Amino acid sequence: MTTAFAGDAHAVAHVIVEDLGTDLTVEGAHGHHLARVRRLRPGERMTAADGVGTWRAYEVATSAKGRVTLVAIGEPVTEPVRLPRIELVFAPTKGGQPERVVQHATELGVAGIHPLVTERTVVRWDDVRGADVLERFRRVALEAACQSFRASLPVIGEPLTVDDLATRDGVIVADRGGPKRPEMPAGEVWWVGIGPEGGFTPEEASRLRRKQCLGLGDQVLRTETAALAACTILATLRDI
Repeated sequence: MTTAFAGDAHAVAHVIVEDLGTDLTVEGAHGHHLARVRRLRPGERMTAADGVGTWRAYEVATSAKGRVTLVAIGEPVTEPVRLPRIELVFAPTKGGQPERVVQHATELGVAGIHPLVTERTVVRWDDVRGADVLERFRRVALEAACQSFRASLPVIGEPLTVDDLATRDGVIVADRGGPKRPEMPAGEVWWVGIGPEGGFTPEEASRLRRKQCLGLGDQVLRTETAALAACTILATLRDI
């Protein structure tokens, strides 16, 4: 199977679907967005992906009343896998900022996104609240994947703790005093840890002291800013 990114198809829109058949019908929220918001017209080219790494080019056959039908104009294509995979682990704040982190991290191509529970994490988790937050994250990631022409959705994982990070290999902790160009850990996964507002407690920092640190500048950054800065730097270093 051919390997390429969906963005290379120069299509006008992208959607995540369950099946990449020869003929597709897109309805519901995605169909409404494509037909009524994006106003796609017959003959325009778009791409569709299965969310796990495969995509296909299509041509719009019909577009009306929140429903778009597509006809394949190419064979399925596999999205390249970038290694090491970036797994973002961040301490969510209150309000809509965590959703922005998920949105932009998805656009940057991270493989996974996990909430981090620390002693200073503002958002407290229980089974009901945690399930609601993760479901919101998945919806945001889906929309961001469509916007950025991703063929694979990032995994929205269960919350992790500082102890979870301390026992993993390939962990990189964002730290204001860390090196700007650190020696990157070996392996196929980089776990980038972003602490809460106010930073890790001394006890938590001690548990992470053996991990590689990444400096993000001289200013004190908000959690969401640090998360996006770290993901951008790691995505760049990965491709050098």
